Amino acid sequence: MRTLIEVPTHAREELVDITASVAEAVAETGIQDGLVSLYVQGATAGIMIQENWDGSVPRDVVRLLQEVIPRGGCGSTIARTATAIPT
Repeated sequence: MRTLIEVPTHAREELVDITASVAEAVAETGIQDGLVSLYVQGATAGIMIQENWDGSVPRDVVRLLQEVIPRGGCGSTIARTATAIPT
């Protein structure tokens, strides 16, 4: 069985908690025991599992992503870091 969950976003870099949407989709199936597989379509989207215990984690993750993958393409931190590693 497949269920589509649409997740609206409001910023370029954003973490969205989809726990309730996934729980609702599972509950609607009536299945009591099993596994759920999630897939996100898109080159710049992803799924991250984290416990939400510390409210600063989403902010910290977004900040890290902004540092590691800055706007503007080829002059990225990753490219500079990769060339700085001795071979």
